[in-house]
Formats: sequence, structure tokens, C-alpha cells
Amino acid sequence: MRLVASLSCAGSNCGCPSIYETDEGTYIIQGKKVNARKIKQVNIPPDEELVEIPAELLNKI
Repeated sequence: MRLVASLSCAGSNCGCPSIYETDEGTYIIQGKKVNARKIKQVNIPPDEELVEIPAELLNKI
């Protein structure tokens, strides 16, 4: 895998969350781990994880 592009809101007030585009036609999301209370509200498979990102990051897309 090779990262081909990234989008972050570094330098603003949202910390370092980022979206990375790969050369495999996928994206990798960097964000804060979601706490157990929030995870219980979502039904996810055991091989997946949730991360939380600020809306500001998606507004840059």
C-alpha cells in the first residue's frame, strides 16, 4: 500500500485527524478512538473499529 494523498485539518483547532487516499482505491481514516458507550450504540463486526473525526475535516472535502 502506498499513500497517494492526505487531507487533514492540522493547524486548525481540530487536532490531527486525517483522511488518507491509498493507491488501492481505499481511504484510511485517522481519528480518536470511540469510547465504549458510543460503540454500544452501533452494531459493528468484530473485525472493524470506529474512530471519530471532527465535522471540520469532512467539510474540507
